[in-house]
Amino acid sequence: MLPAVNFFDARFTSLRGYLDERFGRTERQLDALASVERRIAADAEATLELASLNGEMAAWLKDQTARIPGVAAAESARSYVGKQLDAVDEGLAELLNYANSHKGFAAQAGLWFNPPVSLNYEPGQVHVGSVNERIAEVPYVFRALDGIGPGGHILDFGCAESTVSLSLAALGYKVTALDLHPYPLAHPGITMVAQPAESWDGPEEKFDAIVCLSTLEHAGLGWYGENESAQDLDRVILERMLSWLAPSGRLIFTAPFGIWSVSDFERRYDDEHLEVLFSGWKVLDRQVALQRSDKLWELVPGFQSSAASPSDNAVIMLQATPASI
Repeated sequence: MLPAVNFFDARFTSLRGYLDERFGRTERQLDALASVERRIAADAEATLELASLNGEMAAWLKDQTARIPGVAAAESARSYVGKQLDAVDEGLAELLNYANSHKGFAAQAGLWFNPPVSLNYEPGQVHVGSVNERIAEVPYVFRALDGIGPGGHILDFGCAESTVSLSLAALGYKVTALDLHPYPLAHPGITMVAQPAESWDGPEEKFDAIVCLSTLEHAGLGWYGENESAQDLDRVILERMLSWLAPSGRLIFTAPFGIWSVSDFERRYDDEHLEVLFSGWKVLDRQVALQRSDKLWELVPGFQSSAASPSDNAVIMLQATPASI
């Protein structure tokens, strides 16, 4: 029996050693795998934490960026794009009214053209704000040019805040655009002269017509950046225009009318001062348009300055030719 026992003891001892080694290695592998799992779990948690932190940081940066002047305004402005009228709030309405005014961004760039009809923005609505004298003056200018065909040479004096020069050029006239400031609208038919009328040498070819659209009343008062003049610069300029105009040519003139007054901004003419101003001229047509309300102007035949009240807002519209004709 002993030999057999010895034989099997040796075999069992060997098998046990093999199994101990085998399963011991498996446990070590399981321990290593568990360690890897723990690291992966820790890394995943760290990744989630980092992602959350990144999200919070991005939100913070967006909030801080939005507080930067200019960026916040741009973001606010973009938020209105594509929206309906009811999205207009008090702040946007104020901005739009400013932008469209004679002090707004376009005006600062020299691109404000004094529209006859202005719009007024309010929260959730837009309506007609006012109608100014241009509603009568501009049509009067074009009607007065009847009979002067395309190719006629026309001076537009005080043109910078008006589209009249461009319209005349588009109709085929040769236009000289005279103003203290450069004319901002280009056309092959427009020749720009940016200098004071009182120092300009005048045209090489006399004009068939001179348009003086609500301009002469400002001359020499300094409102538009020109040097203030102690003399009656309106009379000086109008006398010079006599020499610029062809003998059969005509002057088309508009200006504020009523009770005589002079302010830092303009002169308001009455009949007496107009008679002096137009010495040397023959008046061919005289019309007065009176403002009845913020949105209504109408012609008043035979209206004289002696009948005007201090509250009246009126414009005189004249056609004249050199008196020698």
